[in-house]
Amino acid sequence: AIRDEIGDALGGEGSDRWLTIVFTTDEEWAV
Repeated sequence: AIRDEIGDALGGEGSDRWLTIVFTTDEEWAV
């Protein structure tokens, strides 16, 4: 899954990976 690839890129399992995903999927933040 894409989220697994992102997780690996961010350093594997952990709460921070999900925080990062939440922020990067926020359109206003990403712009």
